Parts: sequence; C-alpha cells; structure tokens
Amino acid sequence: LGNGLALASGPQNLISDGDYGAVKVDHQFADQRLGFLGVTFNVDNSSRSTSALFPGYENAVGELSEKYVISTRHTSVLTPTALNEFVFGFTQSAPTGSIPQEEPDWKNFNGVDLRFSGFRERMGELRYGDGIVEAGFPRDGTTNARNYFTFKDNLSLSRTNHTLKFGAEINPMSYDRDATGGSWNGVYQFQEFRRFLRGDVEQLEHDLLAGVPLAGGMVADPVRAFYLSQSKFAAYFQDNWKLRQSFTLNLGLRYEYMTLIEEANGKFSNLRNITDPVPELGLRFTNPTTKMFSPRVGFAWSPGANNQNAIR
Repeated sequence: LGNGLALASGPQNLISDGDYGAVKVDHQFADQRLGFLGVTFNVDNSSRSTSALFPGYENAVGELSEKYVISTRHTSVLTPTALNEFVFGFTQSAPTGSIPQEEPDWKNFNGVDLRFSGFRERMGELRYGDGIVEAGFPRDGTTNARNYFTFKDNLSLSRTNHTLKFGAEINPMSYDRDATGGSWNGVYQFQEFRRFLRGDVEQLEHDLLAGVPLAGGMVADPVRAFYLSQSKFAAYFQDNWKLRQSFTLNLGLRYEYMTLIEEANGKFSNLRNITDPVPELGLRFTNPTTKMFSPRVGFAWSPGANNQNAIR
C-alpha cells in the first residue's frame, strides 16, 4: 500500500495526491474437490487540484480518479477427468473532472447573490474578451462512473477420444454519467474589460431552464445525470475429437447476446425521421445480437508413420 503527495509552485499551485495498492490471497484446500482459491484486490485513487491566486477563477478546477478491482478465481478437480473453474470479477471506476476549487459563497457574496439563475448552485462565467482570466464556472463537475461484473464458469471433461469444454459468462454493467453542458450556469461575454466595468454586455449564453416552453408543445427538461445499464451473455461448447492417432478434429460453437441499453428514468430521445417536428422519448433500436453464433472448425493431422510433421 502506498500514497503520494506533490506540490508545484507558480502562478497557480498544482497539488496531486494518490492512494494505490494491491492485496492478493491464495489458498489451496486439502480436498481437491474444494480446490484452489485466489483473491486479488486492487485500489488506485488519485486527485489533482489547481489553486488560483483569487477564489472563483474558472481555471481553478480539480480532477479525481477512483478505481477498485476485485478478482476471484476458484479451480477444483471434481474427478480425475473433470476440472471446473469459476471466476468472479468486479471493476468500479469513477473519474471526475472539472471540479471547481476554492469557491466563494455564490449565494451570499458580501450580502449579494451572484448566481445568474436561482436554479443553479454557481454564479456562471464572466468572459472579458481581452486576455484577463475568466471568473466563475460555466459548468459543474463531471463524473463518469462505471461498474462492470464478471461471472464465468468453465467445465473441462476428458474422455477416451474427446476433450470437451463448455462454459458461460455473464457481464452486467452500469454506467452513470453526471455532466453538464458548456453554459449550464450561464456565460456573460464582454468585448473588453472596461465594458464589463460599465455593464455593457455583448452576449449572454445560458442553458434552458426546466419548464421553458418549446416548439410542438414540449417543455425544456434539462437532464445532467443519466443512469445506463446493459448486460452481456456468452456461452460456448468445444470438442477436440481424436478420430485417429494422427488426426484430431476441433469443433466448437459460441453464442453471444447483449441486451439493449436502458436508462433508469427513460431519458432517451430519438429523431426517427429527419422531417419529424420533435424527437420521441424512448429507445428506438433493434437488437442486432440475437443471432450472434460463431462456429469453430479445425483439424490437426500428422501424415506419415513417424509423426514428425503436423498440418493444422
């Protein structure tokens, strides 16, 4: 296990910190049927933050990365001709970026609410147009969290002329995305800093707020968080069939299937036709994986009596 800390000085201070490590445990049971068990756990976390000269500068942001991995493998000898292997795995990763640092109290800055919109937590951004560093944060931090599970089992059987192997794997996965657009909190644009001092605004950008009427009778519903899920399933069978001492036939079949992606709150929309006035809610895809069969055919042949050559 370990950790690290780094500090760099300059116009802005950059601070990096991290935790990392791994733990591995192996155990051989006395009974062969109970077999061998191996467990591994890895953690890799790191962070990076930028400290500006004054609080509230838009380039004073941080990053955070978290990753956890658990892997378990169990192998057991069921009989002298049967071997089973079970694998479980879990990976969780959650990188987060554009995290505002050293923020003032936007709701009460010397008794003044500086937020451009009361629906947002932050002030937004001021762009002065002549090289002065922007103030405020046009968007909030973004997080992309991913959970990936693996359940896999393989069984091998040895017979006189056959070596059989079959198994299955299931992979449930989820993906949580929490992100905002470029003008989520609002952006005031000025041509020059002196025009900012006079309150002479050139342009204001702001993402639509919830409830704003749109064309076709729709209303705005800004969504920053999506909770996606999907699962994959695979199964296979293979046989190394020894027809003769010098000729072995390799046969196999694999099938894979993946479910359509789902969003927990139904926040999918699609424009089905280019001429449609408004998009439709809901997923509009046909699953292309329902017939994903993969055959396998091969052979190994050793011509002649000395078996010194092989053709595969």
